[in-house]
Amino acid sequence: EDLCLDMTAHFRPPPGLTLEIEELTAAHAELRAELGALRAEQLKEGEVARLRTELEQARAGPQQDLTTIVIRNLPRSFVVPDLVALIHSLGFAREDYNFVKLQEERKGGKNRGYAYVNLVNPSVAKHFLQAIH
Repeated sequence: EDLCLDMTAHFRPPPGLTLEIEELTAAHAELRAELGALRAEQLKEGEVARLRTELEQARAGPQQDLTTIVIRNLPRSFVVPDLVALIHSLGFAREDYNFVKLQEERKGGKNRGYAYVNLVNPSVAKHFLQAIH
């Protein structure tokens, strides 16, 4: 083992071989840069395609299978029981929804002016949207 370590420590490649290694390393770096540019371009193209799809979907209107609704512009003093009372006053029963989340600020305990309501199926969600508008 000592002999191997000693020989490795004193081994120097011939000058021509060192030059080839440096050239290969530079070529490798150039290829990696080109590949990175191609990947970035592909990502940009993919992102543009994704954004176009989202825009087309937004223009087409809401999807038929959505069940979660965001209610905005709620009074800041609202608490969850107030929100549940509002939902019931619109003619919806407890069986029509399965989730209510009223976002609250960390300090002060007031809500942030919006809430999430998840309705049990798309048909009920559609009726809920009609009722709150």
